Amino acid sequence: MVRVTVSKQYTVSANTTETETVYTVTPGKIFKLNLVKIWFPTGVNSELRVKILHGNMQIAPTEGYAVGDNIELEYRPEVEYGSEEQVRVWVQNVNSTESRDVQITLEGEES
Repeated sequence: MVRVTVSKQYTVSANTTETETVYTVTPGKIFKLNLVKIWFPTGVNSELRVKILHGNMQIAPTEGYAVGDNIELEYRPEVEYGSEEQVRVWVQNVNSTESRDVQITLEGEES
């Protein structure tokens, strides 16, 4: 079993909704996602909405979306992804003029 930690920062343009891949499971392996951290820096003003996905299923948070300003939110989904599956993030910036940033950190184990 190998511990995996992945951290990525995303800048989302004004009035934009997109889905991005945070991590792709190694071929022939299973990835157990134990912890998701979503950090909103100062100035985001709760204008960036975030969801972590397993396929089309939302796993963090389990309902609605994460928002914040100068805060780190933690979720413990304990979800398994199969070989070559992708952990994806859905982001939506509702600000009409400014881009917004968020940092996503995943912690888990691949076996």
